Amino acid sequence: MLSRKTLRVAGAAILGSAALLTANTANAVINLTPDTTASPAETAGKVKIARETLLMGTANSTTVEGVSYYDITNDTNLLDIQFDKGLAGVTVYYRVTLENMVFAAAATPSGVGAAVVAGGADGDNYIVFSVTGGGATDNVTVAAATWAVLPDMPGNIKVEAYRDSFDALGPVNPIESLTKMMSEAVTVVDGISERGTPNPAGVMADVSEDFMQFTGGMDTAQIGRLRITADTTAHEQDGTAVATLGGMLNAAAPIMVTFKGDFSVGTFHLDPEADCNGVVGADGAANDVASTVGDDGDMEDVKLTPDTQPDGTANVDWYLCLMVDEDNDMPLPEGAFTATVEYAAIANGMGREDQTVTIGSIGRDGTTVHIPYLTTYEGYNQRIVLSNRGSADAMYTIMFRPEMGVTATAMDMAMGTLMAGATMTMRATDLVMLEGGSRTAATINLVANPGNIDVSSVIVNKESRDTDTVVHHSGM
Repeated sequence: MLSRKTLRVAGAAILGSAALLTANTANAVINLTPDTTASPAETAGKVKIARETLLMGTANSTTVEGVSYYDITNDTNLLDIQFDKGLAGVTVYYRVTLENMVFAAAATPSGVGAAVVAGGADGDNYIVFSVTGGGATDNVTVAAATWAVLPDMPGNIKVEAYRDSFDALGPVNPIESLTKMMSEAVTVVDGISERGTPNPAGVMADVSEDFMQFTGGMDTAQIGRLRITADTTAHEQDGTAVATLGGMLNAAAPIMVTFKGDFSVGTFHLDPEADCNGVVGADGAANDVASTVGDDGDMEDVKLTPDTQPDGTANVDWYLCLMVDEDNDMPLPEGAFTATVEYAAIANGMGREDQTVTIGSIGRDGTTVHIPYLTTYEGYNQRIVLSNRGSADAMYTIMFRPEMGVTATAMDMAMGTLMAGATMTMRATDLVMLEGGSRTAATINLVANPGNIDVSSVIVNKESRDTDTVVHHSGM
């Protein structure tokens, strides 16, 4: 019979010999009646199994009534069910029922005079047994070398006590005061997680620099972080504690990370530290993650790929960094940057699906308004109307994106100052000269709070005098 004292001593021995198990073996059993007054206090000892380590195939599963359960090994008493007898000096019949789980090997009860009445065989989800004599707080334990679980349903446990074996087999007339239940006693969880975290301080492109520089005079900014971690509170399929990412993956090429986004402006690199300075410590040693930007022949799919991929021996913390030269003449990219993480499963393993997370993006201060259609066609008179309801003057710049084969040349009025409390009306022909066509799109950048700015466009058909007005931005 296992006493709580024995289990605590055993747990201490395990901790002393295998430091990696510290988060997992403090409670070496699933304890339905933990002694919270003990020192250290006992807890329920719920068990988490890393999904990536579950093995597929008939040799690694147990099928019951057409349902396949995945086998897990009861290593170091991890899955032993323990509870107090509840009544002293009498014979008690117990029925232990598993929900969403089955025994994958014969279950063995222990306690004074423990004897199996029914169940507990390979594939059963219950066992009925008796315990004779002993004290009310003596431990009763049910152990099986192997269990089997469902990957998408929590494993629950219910223990009922009866005075009569026929009642236990019924089951009817349980001793209600001795009924014990544990929800999610065994759960299958993601042993690996990946998360993208944008720079909490935010990364902004400066409208006064036509978004070609960062705000605050920075030349290098951390856009965000990719973090890949192993859940060391979980266990692998063989019952051992999760220690590293690699233990849940194929060792040959466990992880492949690819960053995607617009890498056309500035110099990007990956850094293990948030300062993005590419060095570590006072010695100034190189600390960046060597990476290559490539388009794979497809300019729509530019990628930043680390030259050396994670080997799974350690968690991943990579910061995506961008350095911009002081003479940069291109606006910093607006879109999001993402990281796609591909995992190689262990042999016959369930593995982990490829994941894509958003790392971060570069915001823009001021007000940016996109005009999808601007024309200099002589039959139309198109005007852009800018209104500043603020108390400060606002500088503005208008940039153009003409159709293919059309050349756009900005006119003097495409850059200027919108006075405080004023409205400006500008004809399209005063803003841009188009050659090879008469249509373009435009972007207006204003150094002003978006709440103070209104932007509209008005097209008048010179022949019919019809008018079309579009509000592109309203700060109201």
